[in-house]
Amino acid sequence: MDAAVARRALEAAAPGPLPAQALLRFPQAMAATARALKGALEARGVEARLELVGADRYSDPDLRAAADAWVPAPGAAVPPLVLLAGARPWSEPFDGDHRVEIQAMQHREALSASGRRLVFVEWPTGARRDAEVDLDAAAMAAIFQRAVGADLAAIRAWNARLAAALDGARDVHLRCPAGTSLTLSVAGRRFIAEDCLLGAAEPVVYLPGGEIYAPAVESSAEGQVAFRHCGEPRVAHFAAGALTAVTDASGRADADLASELGLGAEPLCELGFGTNPWAPPWQIGTLYEKSAGTAHVAVGGNAHFGGQRHSPRHADLIIREPTVTVDGVPLELPPPLWREPPEESLT
Repeated sequence: MDAAVARRALEAAAPGPLPAQALLRFPQAMAATARALKGALEARGVEARLELVGADRYSDPDLRAAADAWVPAPGAAVPPLVLLAGARPWSEPFDGDHRVEIQAMQHREALSASGRRLVFVEWPTGARRDAEVDLDAAAMAAIFQRAVGADLAAIRAWNARLAAALDGARDVHLRCPAGTSLTLSVAGRRFIAEDCLLGAAEPVVYLPGGEIYAPAVESSAEGQVAFRHCGEPRVAHFAAGALTAVTDASGRADADLASELGLGAEPLCELGFGTNPWAPPWQIGTLYEKSAGTAHVAVGGNAHFGGQRHSPRHADLIIREPTVTVDGVPLELPPPLWREPPEESLT
């Protein structure tokens, strides 16, 4: 990320006064981006401490220490503002890496509950990459730079539009050309807009951001969701809200992915819609759940945003080209722009 985009992104996401001190903890591979963010904070008078973490720390046998290398555990040494990597910061999967991620998200919730403000910034290094696409480093950087630098005012306008359309919603039906056919309920649940506006209403901000989401009624999901896992087609099956199976394109069970998602333990817990027009739907870190024109559901916990399932596990499944009906009425989604050539001002 270059300095100009870092400055614009932080100004748009945190336009108000900032705390006097901040911590930036990023993987060594994100050093250039971390330094750009540090400079943007210092230009606004913030005393910013940068910590760059070696790759070996994420696989520390001590689960808490491994998670702390990504997201610090709460403590007196953690300042009021913390900037962190927005996706898995390790380059290659390792045994038990999902447990490190779960523990790191527990740290995230504890930090937020303690009053800290968190900004997670994603960059295309150290993320789980999507086998569908073969992009060089420059192309990947251009994609993320556009998504980070997206027009947040436009994203907030789409969030408000969707929030109005979804206010009081009960029954949702999702379909897509790849085979999704799912019904679920959001009766009595409130949709939350990820406006990327740091403050009391949004103490945790993700960049690139842009989505609107709600906790689904945990026992309501029926049907199947077609999604991609690291670029490979998969189908998640649900009955009475519970995840009952995960299969590949030929219908064979994917036991490893099913275990990772929480087969038999976790419900379908979320319904969301991406609103960032510059975010493509490829599974590169968490960028895909922000992709305008897509819907997503999640398996795992939702208590931290208004649901009833307490679980540190939370895995998003992206539905491309969805047709969405809410209480029988079609829902219009924002158009994607990510297929357009990069703008010179962002490269």
